[in-house]
Amino acid sequence: MLIGAIEALGVGMFGAVNLDRKSEKYSTVLNTPQIKRRHYTILEKLEKDYKIPVYLDTDVNAACLGEYHYGAGKQVEVSYI
Repeated sequence: MLIGAIEALGVGMFGAVNLDRKSEKYSTVLNTPQIKRRHYTILEKLEKDYKIPVYLDTDVNAACLGEYHYGAGKQVEVSYI
């Protein structure tokens, strides 16, 4: 059930995606055995279709964020060296 309007969208892509925001090819699918997905720009398509901010990361990082905020890592204190 949709309660309100979607304000932004976060997408977890499989790892073969350019995540360098300074690159002209940011959000472009890189070399992958899935030929139809090579060089596809997912971010451009989603922003055009939904007209909301779209944020992109790898599927692994998206899963980690989900666990940290809502799952097994919710109560874990993180410290960096």
